[in-house]
Amino acid sequence: MRGCRTSVPRRIDSARSDPLVVHAKMLRLELLNVKADLERELEDFSLNCRKCGLDVHWVAGLGITPGHWAHREPAPHGEPAV
Repeated sequence: MRGCRTSVPRRIDSARSDPLVVHAKMLRLELLNVKADLERELEDFSLNCRKCGLDVHWVAGLGITPGHWAHREPAPHGEPAV
């Protein structure tokens, strides 16, 4: 048969060194570093809860999970929106 070619499968390992994958991983790492820097800055702030007057602080998230504000000690009224 003319024009019939056998396809040679591409190695899966070569996808790891693909420039697009490398740049995507570098971008993700840069975004995680920016998130970490921002959360370190937020940890320096101490705010007061409008409902109970207790101090609240920033609790950093792990990995890609965003952080949140939380009371330093249990609030008398449960879990308020800060």
